[in-house]
Amino acid sequence: ENITLVVESGRGVTVMDGHSFKILDRFYAGAIHGGPKFSRSLKYVYAATRDGMVTKYDISTLRNIASVKAGINMRNIALSHDDRFLAAANYLPGNITILDADLNPKKIISAGNRIGGLYSLDNEKKFICSFRDSAEVWLIDYTDNFRVEKIATPEPFEDISISPFEDMIISSSRKGTRIIIYSLRERKIMGSFETDGMPHLASATYWVDKD
Repeated sequence: ENITLVVESGRGVTVMDGHSFKILDRFYAGAIHGGPKFSRSLKYVYAATRDGMVTKYDISTLRNIASVKAGINMRNIALSHDDRFLAAANYLPGNITILDADLNPKKIISAGNRIGGLYSLDNEKKFICSFRDSAEVWLIDYTDNFRVEKIATPEPFEDISISPFEDMIISSSRKGTRIIIYSLRERKIMGSFETDGMPHLASATYWVDKD
């Protein structure tokens, strides 16, 4: 439970002991984008590359388990709350590839537009997908044959951050002029404020006012 992963530009991942920072292993994966994703058991890590490769690595045994080509130009990946499914968002060929835990293909969902980001909502047991050019977000229910719910938004939610309680998403757009706070529970905008440019909200942090 104390492993540090270091992404090496264009090569792969260095696996280090979190106490001593001793290098335990390296595995080649390519130009990783979106960051490695841990399984909930912390036994496995999944790494996705810009050219569409997904690699599954076993941290406990320090070995590669599998690799698969899931796209041509990949944005990022997300894991379901129970580690059963992995979703890969692709600029090319413009789709979302659903894989099982062993990286076997299960379903392909055509997107049609450039995907901004793909994340998991543990509470709702769904994947959430935003778009760079389309004013909508998708909720993909992986407990119901990957049924897609399309939610219209006032502008593209190109970059989003999900609140810790998963009740709100905060969005920004490359061509937009404001940050929007959107309630997933009520399916409506709760507020907005002006901003200059597009902040990278996926790297945001939160705090709670106990009062």
